Amino acid sequence: MDDGQHVPLSGATATYSTSADGTIQTANYQMTSGLTGPLVMASVFAMQQSYFTWTLSFTNLGSSPVIVGDIAVPFPMNTASPQFTSSVFKHSVISGSGSFIFWMRNNSVGPYLLMTPDQNTGFEYWDTLASEGGDGYEAYIHSAVADPLAEAQYPTVTNSNARWRLPHTSLTLAPGASTNYTLKFQWANDYDGVRQALVNEGKVDVHVVPGMTLPTNLFAEIALNTTQQITSITAEFPDATELQSTGRHGPYQLYKVQFSQLGENMLTSTMGPTRLCAWNSLSPSRLKRFSRNGPRSW
Repeated sequence: MDDGQHVPLSGATATYSTSADGTIQTANYQMTSGLTGPLVMASVFAMQQSYFTWTLSFTNLGSSPVIVGDIAVPFPMNTASPQFTSSVFKHSVISGSGSFIFWMRNNSVGPYLLMTPDQNTGFEYWDTLASEGGDGYEAYIHSAVADPLAEAQYPTVTNSNARWRLPHTSLTLAPGASTNYTLKFQWANDYDGVRQALVNEGKVDVHVVPGMTLPTNLFAEIALNTTQQITSITAEFPDATELQSTGRHGPYQLYKVQFSQLGENMLTSTMGPTRLCAWNSLSPSRLKRFSRNGPRSW
């Protein structure tokens, strides 16, 4: 978090509370160092019958605007052990409003734990948890500070015609302003259950045939299932991309796409006026190294 200088969460004053029925647990962190007044972050876990939510809220109680450069959410699930009884595989898509993550046992037996952000929350960047020795994972809602640090740390990537796939953003809170971000965690029985839950939560279930890596002389067929209205799909290289809408099949909106630009090609769908979801495909004659920012397919 930044208001002219870095303000670490570790310097905050914390208070904790639990609702009378035990279903809501709240941690409030108040930060004042380098600020004109308190910046309050609340972390709220709310348990429901079949799911729980995790809400992060930020309130500026000071007299000057506060810029929050990074908001990173840690997911310290154990992915290091090969034993299916004690560790999990992570599948993630970092794709703006279309982001989601799910975890499954190493033997693929359900249920799977699925996390989806609400309609006001998206992820734009990811990294490993340094405190976990390379294990664990964190996804960024905002990453304006992490971006230049990563560029400095990985010059061979950022100086070789590669670039971050999604914009890095920050949060500006005016005096008295507040905002919140909510993540929902629920169980899904299997892959099909994950796909249906994504649709139920207003995300996009994506099917691509024959796959995400294509020669330049082959069309890919895309089927999108979502409750949202897709208002447009735009290509990163429109002059080198042939994109066609081919109608519907049941709940699926169908498209065909062919790329003549070698390397990564990004397609971005717009749902409503502001919600974005992006996917990467590759023309295999020249494969760029993936950065830690940008769409992942599962």
